[in-house]
Amino acid sequence: MRLIFLVLFSFCVNGSAHAISDEELMPTLHVSTFKSAKISKRYKKLLTFAYNQLGYRIQFHEMVAGRALKMIKENQLDALMIQTSTFMKYEDLPVLQIPIVLGKGKLILFCNKGLPCNKAVLQKPDNIIAAPQSTLGLKADFLKMKASSYEIGQKESAGKMFELGRVDYLIEITEDSMGNLGGIDEKKYGQVELAALEGFHYIHKKHEKLIPQLSAAIALYIEEYDPSFKFER
Repeated sequence: MRLIFLVLFSFCVNGSAHAISDEELMPTLHVSTFKSAKISKRYKKLLTFAYNQLGYRIQFHEMVAGRALKMIKENQLDALMIQTSTFMKYEDLPVLQIPIVLGKGKLILFCNKGLPCNKAVLQKPDNIIAAPQSTLGLKADFLKMKASSYEIGQKESAGKMFELGRVDYLIEITEDSMGNLGGIDEKKYGQVELAALEGFHYIHKKHEKLIPQLSAAIALYIEEYDPSFKFER
């Protein structure tokens, strides 16, 4: 009878252990992601793979860029999925850059038909320009816009407002591998390039020791699974 009990006990314990996946036993890191599935989907795959290689699981949190920067400054996030290095003031944040380009593109001013289309339109208060909330920092620190603006929470919404003619202009990112992130038909509109962009993954300084291994894991994923991430600098 005692032997039967021990066998059953052993089975239950082993069975319970197998019911818990290896990933569930990993320590968790919290990473910001975008509300736009078009942008975040490919980066989620890459980062999940890379951090799993280091023995961590990732919990992604959807939010606009401004909130993500605030939360990582307050030590509520472990990493930023991808941010542009072109105009964000990262020296004011407790983050370190993973030195592999994960995105490359341009910041574009799109103009509705029949309207002036040049950088001067940014300085005219009567012009109405739509922009995703991810460009919050650009308006003040880089573009220095005087035009009226609508900051839209989801990138697709900003593009839709522009296409419906509710605003005269749109500021949006066109990424080399994904195209225009606002989902508009670029060929229909006038365009002015405002800046060249590069995107990187950023990790909180408290995880600095992970950078060499994380860089290697990201490079492995790009080489083995998704060469579309290969960008020339």
